[in-house]
Amino acid sequence: MKKESFFIAGTALLATAIFFTTGNTVDASGIATTKANGHIAQLYQNDGSLATRGLAPNTPWAVGETILLNNETYYQVSTNEYVAASDVNYVVGNNDNVTVTVRTYSAPVFSDETNMQSGSSLPYNTSYKVNRIVTNQYGFTFYQVSEHGWVQALTVNANGTPGNNEHIDDFNPMKYSKWTASADENRDVLVAQGADEYLVSQVPDEFLEMAGTVTNLQGGDAGGFYRMVQDSYKINY
Repeated sequence: MKKESFFIAGTALLATAIFFTTGNTVDASGIATTKANGHIAQLYQNDGSLATRGLAPNTPWAVGETILLNNETYYQVSTNEYVAASDVNYVVGNNDNVTVTVRTYSAPVFSDETNMQSGSSLPYNTSYKVNRIVTNQYGFTFYQVSEHGWVQALTVNANGTPGNNEHIDDFNPMKYSKWTASADENRDVLVAQGADEYLVSQVPDEFLEMAGTVTNLQGGDAGGFYRMVQDSYKINY
């Protein structure tokens, strides 16, 4: 018996199953983001049979239309491939009309593959079309400007109305960048500015490093860094 596998992650294809498709089809024009549960989302063809590919967890896909298979909703993510509604979070709208214009001297582009600067920067006052917009658990937002390239929101001015701002914990494409000191060194800066040492010790390391990086990208100083941390955490009595 010939063995087939998913396009993503090499998971063995499930036994073939056929579903009945109704004629109820509606335009969706939204974004379906696969759930961040570590599981690949199986794809189906429009006749209800299993496709030979799957979608990686926590990835967004533009939706063309919805169909009903045995009274369950499925979203179209390619010409003849559909994902089950139960495997995704669906949001109507996208970011087609959003652009960003660089407000700082230059805006470093960070890679979501390495979580470091990609080696390129966007020049001052240049504009770029945005694909995804992601905000992490610390409130830092990033705009996708290339396949794996992201700019930090405070280095650009955004124009247009976002249709889909994703919230993804631990998303930090600048995590290993060299734009700031260590978390403990950043704590020393805050204490030197008058922050309480104990309260500063409670601020997460990653937040301090992100705040330090963003401050430096903006050309800020210790006072600006202090205010950024204070806006999110109690650091004095």
